Amino acid sequence: MSPGSRGNFDDRCNSGDKLVREWLQGTPANWSQAYLSPYQTYRVVNGAASVNTLMSMPPASNFEVDFKFFMDNASPELGCYLRKGRNTTDGELGDILALFISGTMRLYFCDPGFTLIASPALVLDITKWYQFKAQIINRTVRYKAWIVGTSEPDWLATQYLTRWYMKKNGTIGIRSGANNKNIADIRITPIRKVGGP
Repeated sequence: MSPGSRGNFDDRCNSGDKLVREWLQGTPANWSQAYLSPYQTYRVVNGAASVNTLMSMPPASNFEVDFKFFMDNASPELGCYLRKGRNTTDGELGDILALFISGTMRLYFCDPGFTLIASPALVLDITKWYQFKAQIINRTVRYKAWIVGTSEPDWLATQYLTRWYMKKNGTIGIRSGANNKNIADIRITPIRKVGGP
């Protein structure tokens, strides 16, 4: 992923070569580069649960990640790992996962099983593009999602994590549990370290 302004990292999802070069795919060829109006996308083509991990991002502690997504089937399972290790293990000890599934936007901590921490309701319209945004700052995680073109809402959930084995830094991983998921305009923005939780 190429550095952008102010230390950001941006991927417009418009290059199959970049996809192969910069993302480690848990299932080979699980993503393909595609176009779904109006965006260039990485499209999930394999229905098996799989994690694709960004390898070109230096390990970071405090950052914001956002991307657009479109789910054009009725099997909504799409997640984002924060501070992911440089591997494609699904549910490694210390992993933090925000996951859209069954009309909810869940937060899991892997210890090493998937421990559910929060589960606010979020029913997705599979005819719409959505924007996802999450922040991890010290031990606090917060996240939200909304329909592209509508006003950005307040955080859907904010959670302070107390596990001592929580990872200090890492990258991001995109987890999908079914096909026909489209991801566009992936961006990671470093956040200056702040005091408190």
